[in-house]
Amino acid sequence: MWVTGVGEGSFRVKQQVISHLSKTIDAWDGFQTRDMGYFLRLESPTGRAGSLLHTIEKNILDLRVLRQEVEDQKRLMESIEREVSGFTVQSHHWTKRYLPFNRFHNAYNKIATTSPTSSSKAGNI
Repeated sequence: MWVTGVGEGSFRVKQQVISHLSKTIDAWDGFQTRDMGYFLRLESPTGRAGSLLHTIEKNILDLRVLRQEVEDQKRLMESIEREVSGFTVQSHHWTKRYLPFNRFHNAYNKIATTSPTSSSKAGNI
């Protein structure tokens, strides 16, 4: 994958976060469609169950937004990975093509910086 270690670990963490958020949201959706009515029918006149369920539902909405943000970040990372890998391949081809020039330039700089009379000429190639 892209940047060794950092990118792979971050990508894996994002995937795990998305998976866990999805499982939590799916569990809530199942509870809401199958079981929530049971608790609402048992509700006391004070309305405590309804209030708690409403609070949970608000938190689940926040989790849905968070999941979307993490999915967007994951897609962005995949896009950056594709661009970076393309750039690396292009850079690699450029380096192979101009390797003799790079070797000459490095050797010249080494000689120029060690020569006492040409130290000012090192950058004038």
